[in-house]
Amino acid sequence: MLISLVFLLLMVVGAHAAVRGATHQQRQVANLAQRQLGFQAAESALRTLEAQIRAQELDLPGQPCSAADCNLADAGWQSLASAATEVTVAYRVDWLGASAIPAHLHSSAESQVYRLSVRSETGRRRTELEAVYALAYQ
Repeated sequence: MLISLVFLLLMVVGAHAAVRGATHQQRQVANLAQRQLGFQAAESALRTLEAQIRAQELDLPGQPCSAADCNLADAGWQSLASAATEVTVAYRVDWLGASAIPAHLHSSAESQVYRLSVRSETGRRRTELEAVYALAYQ
């Protein structure tokens, strides 16, 4: 009788450890899925913004941002539609100024340099991506 109770206790401890391990793995998978979804939404938004700039469909800032304006964390963010309903995507475009380096390899014209910042939030995850985009003067 005592031996069977000891074996029963060992089985209960083993089952408890297995359940905890499975729960931990489920949390890891959910965390990874949220991270991937947020990253993909931010990357897609960045590509969309670049395409809108090339097609001249996006209102670009008229003057370069000053050092104080460029560092404001929550100013100037605009929401952007996302295909995933559980993801909130916002973007910000900062004009960094003119550059003597051409935007295209076979061009001698100066270019305007923009910083595209995209932020996506899903669950408790936040993903931020930035890209620098050079646009040739027309």
